[in-house]
Amino acid sequence: MTTPGIPLRLGAGRYQGITVSSDQRLIINASVREGLSGTATNARLTAAGIGLRRQATLAVIREIKGLERRIPAVRSIPNRFRAGLSSITPTNVNIAGRFRIKALINATNRITGEVDRIYINFGTNENLTAGEMKQRAQDIFEKGQRTSESAEYGGARRELVSLNISSIEEAVG
Repeated sequence: MTTPGIPLRLGAGRYQGITVSSDQRLIINASVREGLSGTATNARLTAAGIGLRRQATLAVIREIKGLERRIPAVRSIPNRFRAGLSSITPTNVNIAGRFRIKALINATNRITGEVDRIYINFGTNENLTAGEMKQRAQDIFEKGQRTSESAEYGGARRELVSLNISSIEEAVG
């Protein structure tokens, strides 16, 4: 019995520099179909006497499920450094400039006291440092605050609580 959307793939291969046998692959396929976690899958492999490194097991599981490996978090980049190629997601979407930076701002609404999540996207042609990206996102946020203050709709003023760069995308092609 197979789970819809998860194809049954058999066969050996190399994952994370480790050769995976067809027996190991068979157990991993069964575990994925049953919805077991990576840890439970590794325990099942070990119990069968054909243990496998955790990273290799997770690589096989990702391939079976058709998932991409997560890229390193942009928020872990120090302010004075630029994002490396492993942190930048290639995209075919038409964007303004070579890079599109997505930022998430948590801000407190001064009238209601609620925390609002504000997403800011902007484009640039240069690979900025993490500090420059945060400063530009903060400038865009503050400019929006100044214009909403004078808006006819009486936009509520917000106070910045936190700012995180959530992703960096680079135009491909």
